[in-house]
Amino acid sequence: MPRGHIRVRVASATDLPAILNLVRDTRQLVPHAIGGAHVRRAEPAMVNRYETLLEDENRTLFLALDDEEQVLGMAVASVEELSATVALPAVHVTNLVVGARHRRRGVGRVLLSSMVRYAEAHGIDHIVAGVISEDRETHRYLARIGF
Repeated sequence: MPRGHIRVRVASATDLPAILNLVRDTRQLVPHAIGGAHVRRAEPAMVNRYETLLEDENRTLFLALDDEEQVLGMAVASVEELSATVALPAVHVTNLVVGARHRRRGVGRVLLSSMVRYAEAHGIDHIVAGVISEDRETHRYLARIGF
């Protein structure tokens, strides 16, 4: 799938079923990162967590879609201070997720490029990516592309 066939848009409440399917799909890939017991405990609360996220005025959930509107991946952006001691604004990117069947096709890069455009549109020079410490694959990916 060439990158030209991936577009990014802001998610809405009607996207919740597709978002939940994506999250369930990708949780199967990283049991080492978040632990099987944690996933089982989190599952009942997952719907509520994503409903709350979609309603949160301080966060924006972006979806990567193909030409058929299939959800390929997602990322969440929020504008916060760079850190507790540095009072510069930064776009904090979390929940960078790409579906198992869509990895290594440019989806993550397109999502992160959208985060850069989001930061530029808000006049922000800094982007911070938050990743679970045990998620080595994501750490390597972000390092390869300059984070």
